[in-house]
Amino acid sequence: MIDTAIKDGKNLFAFLTKSQIQGFVDSAHNYGLKVALAGSLRENDLPTVHNLGADFAGLRGAACTMSDRINGQITRERVQKLVKIVRASEKL
Repeated sequence: MIDTAIKDGKNLFAFLTKSQIQGFVDSAHNYGLKVALAGSLRENDLPTVHNLGADFAGLRGAACTMSDRINGQITRERVQKLVKIVRASEKL
């Protein structure tokens, strides 16, 4: 798993390039491991996470109202929207 330790609003792609992340994903998969990516990911990051080959995506804030992982609440509607985005990414 790759996640950001500092929760300052910058997401995973502010700290690592797609190429670096792809290398991690490929290396982990070569060892037979599953890969999770997280770190202030937003709904518009889901297609990229999918294209990088991650097995899991951590999107707590994106699933919450106001995209606020601390004061927001996870709602069915937000989760359904994220599922729809993942399914659309799978068709690409």
